[in-house]
Amino acid sequence: MAEENGLYDLNGKPEMVNGSLQNGEPDEDEKEYEALDQELDQLNSCLDKLENWNDSLRNRMKDMLETMQKTRVERQIQTNQDDGHNGTQP
Repeated sequence: MAEENGLYDLNGKPEMVNGSLQNGEPDEDEKEYEALDQELDQLNSCLDKLENWNDSLRNRMKDMLETMQKTRVERQIQTNQDDGHNGTQP
């Protein structure tokens, strides 16, 4: 239709209307943009999953460190009590 009406842009390509050629077919650039948009959506989804996994891992590590610290303090207290009952000094 664009070719029939002689509607061309400055580069000699048929004119575009809303990202499509006058005949309603999508332009090659539009197809590439759509493909890139889909790839970016997929990458964004993967990054979200990775961020959630990282947050989960960080929280689990934090919990583990807190548990280890409590255990260490409890063992020190137990060791000090045992030494006090045996008559030995630390």
